[in-house]
Amino acid sequence: MLKKFAGVVALSGLLILSSGILLSASAKECGKSGHESPMQCIPCKRGECAGIYLKLADELELSEEQVGKLKEIHTNCKKVKIQKKAEIEVLKLDIDSLLDEANPDQSKIDSAVEKIGKIKTELMKECLKASVQARKVLTPEQYKQSKKLDQAKVCPVEGKHESKPHCEKKM
Repeated sequence: MLKKFAGVVALSGLLILSSGILLSASAKECGKSGHESPMQCIPCKRGECAGIYLKLADELELSEEQVGKLKEIHTNCKKVKIQKKAEIEVLKLDIDSLLDEANPDQSKIDSAVEKIGKIKTELMKECLKASVQARKVLTPEQYKQSKKLDQAKVCPVEGKHESKPHCEKKM
């Protein structure tokens, strides 16, 4: 019985660890240029909701009013991301504590894992909502231009346009 319980606890820990690794890996990949749509990069690191349009403000010839609206959307999105990520980290700490107990309560562990999933879903929805709001600030012409510039791969590190599939620092 104890061996079976230890196996379940070990499996739970492995699942949590692997999901953290996958999330970390996807976040690193997400930071690269080359994504065709926001859905490929959730939570929306691509453009950081409204950030891509702000980075391209001069090229898109955004008005002061548009820049103001985009900054507000961007700031609100960043706040939500910070809050949600903090909630997830607290839950991960709770899971670690539960796993350290002499007799871990599997239902509490499962509950915390489900809460993490729910928070990630909320985060994805908020990021996509912000992306839609940001897009509505642009005129149709500005949006078309932003797609052209995005396809030219604006390098987030150097601020240069790259024609490579992913922005790479030249050596």
